[in-house]
Amino acid sequence: GEKRKIIHVPLEYVGMLIGKGGEKIKAMQSGTGARIEVSRDDGVADRTVTVTGKQEAIDKATFAIEDILKRARELFAPAESDSECEQLPTPPPGFQECTHEGYLYNPTKNIFFEQTTGRTCWLDTVSGAFHDHHLGEMMGLSFIAAASTRLDSSAGGKPQPKATTQQTPKHVVIPDLHRAALALRVDLDHLDRPAAMLGAFGAGTSEDCVPVDIAARGLHEKLIRRLGSFRSSWPDEKLFEATTGALFDLAAGHRGVQPVAAIALVLGRRVTAVSAPGTSLCLFTGTGPNSAVPSNSVVAGGAATCFEEVEVDGDP
Repeated sequence: GEKRKIIHVPLEYVGMLIGKGGEKIKAMQSGTGARIEVSRDDGVADRTVTVTGKQEAIDKATFAIEDILKRARELFAPAESDSECEQLPTPPPGFQECTHEGYLYNPTKNIFFEQTTGRTCWLDTVSGAFHDHHLGEMMGLSFIAAASTRLDSSAGGKPQPKATTQQTPKHVVIPDLHRAALALRVDLDHLDRPAAMLGAFGAGTSEDCVPVDIAARGLHEKLIRRLGSFRSSWPDEKLFEATTGALFDLAAGHRGVQPVAAIALVLGRRVTAVSAPGTSLCLFTGTGPNSAVPSNSVVAGGAATCFEEVEVDGDP
């Protein structure tokens, strides 16, 4: 059955918790499955936040709320006295003792809690360094995609090479990368939502080129694993590294020959598109076919890249 949890929030932090027009509360409810209600301002120092739902949903919502409150304290709280600093921050649910001194570990989320600062972080197993863990935001956007492919039997009146005529182009649409990542046991909670991918794949003229079926089945897994390897906030340039890197990962098993492919990655408001050498792409922005405007693309080493940030209501 449903359970309930009460969280007391200082009045000065309520605005950061609710967000403009209640957008943060709505996003947390949608992302966690819990119902979150904030009490009215009755003149007291604290406001009451009531979280209702299944225990798993309550735990997720509690973690998200406490993460926002932690950031608010870091921004607005005055410097603490020595006596106040001696009191360690309270860890979110799910953390336990571990072998890393000064840290608690959440095995479900594979993240750490620094006991002296209260920050959540992830461990880079290559460098051995801890980095801030980012909690992705739920944007008020929907992802809708469609694609079509066709097989050209000739070019300029001349027959295409045999490798091309034997393979039918394919496309792949993954509307929810978070859900797809669960099957691979990869956590993508650090990425904004919606998180989606659209890919189109064709046949190359080289015998070493990645076959269409292998590219269509394997690219999203390569991309998800790259996105899951860095759990801080993603800068734009790292999105290009992840998308192009996924193409190189596929090529590694085929003598380095790039697949004939173009992919678009959607993370929240950002759209990153990359095409391998020998292919082309173009992003269009606008509210409809008559107002669509092509984006500027950058070509380097035969590959093309495009980037756009979607505007939403309420943007300055």
